Amino acid sequence: MSPSKTNPKEPKAQRRGSLATWIKQFFTPSDTLEALDEQKAAQKRGTTPVANLSTRGRASIFGVLRSVTYPAKNSTNSFSATLFDGTGSIEVVWLGRKKVVGIEPGIHLHVQGTVAKVGSTLCILNPSYQIVPHV
Repeated sequence: MSPSKTNPKEPKAQRRGSLATWIKQFFTPSDTLEALDEQKAAQKRGTTPVANLSTRGRASIFGVLRSVTYPAKNSTNSFSATLFDGTGSIEVVWLGRKKVVGIEPGIHLHVQGTVAKVGSTLCILNPSYQIVPHV
């Protein structure tokens, strides 16, 4: 039997479900699908979702870097990046650094540290981190 044909012995509900799933994914915005993928990857690692973080608590977070901000030439040195895990974003800040080797947009990162709130933004200062190859 070719892969494009359906199995007549398979219940109709299952066949319809797979078509319905395909149609739903086809019409779902790519941002939503990417967020779901990031949530699944973070769940596999057993990390805390950004949406569930509380300030002054230790956290282990996994996600993709969406942006990186370099310090201005005449400002105090602090290099930061925005980490997105599918449920929300958090700023990861390295104080006293102009750059961190290997940290660039699009990489997957596992960070650990204490969550702080600066204004209305959640952040982790000087985290321990691991760059993770995305599969």
